[in-house]
Amino acid sequence: MWDVQELFRLHSRDVTRYLRRRVSSPDTAADLVQDLFLKLLIADISSSITDRRSYLFRAANNLAINHNKREGLVRFEDPSSLDAIVDDSPSAERQLLSKQELMIVAEVLAGLSPVQRKIFFLTKIDGLTFPAIGQKLGLAPTTVHSHMVRILMRIQLRFENL
Repeated sequence: MWDVQELFRLHSRDVTRYLRRRVSSPDTAADLVQDLFLKLLIADISSSITDRRSYLFRAANNLAINHNKREGLVRFEDPSSLDAIVDDSPSAERQLLSKQELMIVAEVLAGLSPVQRKIFFLTKIDGLTFPAIGQKLGLAPTTVHSHMVRILMRIQLRFENL
């Protein structure tokens, strides 16, 4: 079994310097050094390897080659290129859940009085404040607030019973 801590102490600087010359950034080199020593920790390395330093540099070189191959396949120099990869559309599960939620809100709204329905739409769709809605409907702002609380509680109760 290798003493990985001792190897790290003795060779990590040299391996880091070696990798910095072979990859795109010092941060990448540092990440690869960490990967290398992590792999050494979990690997079952044969005790027949006599030149551990050479083994480290060979493994580091292989990591650098693999990294550069991956980097050549997908370039992240321009963040806008990621837009072509990322799919922002909701999953089928999210779409179904949204439809169910919309049906619940529609059912609750259908059971409201015309004044309550108007208050809900003026608040949530038009973005009006309670005083503005009260003035528009001839109600006190506290009455508008009370109606809105009742409406939201009905919706919440329906969601909880889903």
